[in-house]
Amino acid sequence: MYCLYNQSNQTITDTPAVTALFGDDASKVTNVTWDNLVAVISTGNYQSVGQLHNKTVRVLLNNGTVLQTKQPRLDDIYRVIQNCSECSGKPFATE
Repeated sequence: MYCLYNQSNQTITDTPAVTALFGDDASKVTNVTWDNLVAVISTGNYQSVGQLHNKTVRVLLNNGTVLQTKQPRLDDIYRVIQNCSECSGKPFATE
């Protein structure tokens, strides 16, 4: 089960965003480094970000591409988003 939050930590319902991030179609997922994923997120040019318990982080880009990496520690991605002025209002999903 996934929870999807906005930047104000309000739970929102957006099943398509969760499906795009964590659906079963692995062919649409591109593996990148942690540093590359952080750089992409910092631009704010994405639709949503999510994390799994196994430290996997995925970001759904505006063009529909899904990028994936492992974060060093669980919730590191949450701190990246909280410190990103360009990320305001973007959905964040967590398992």
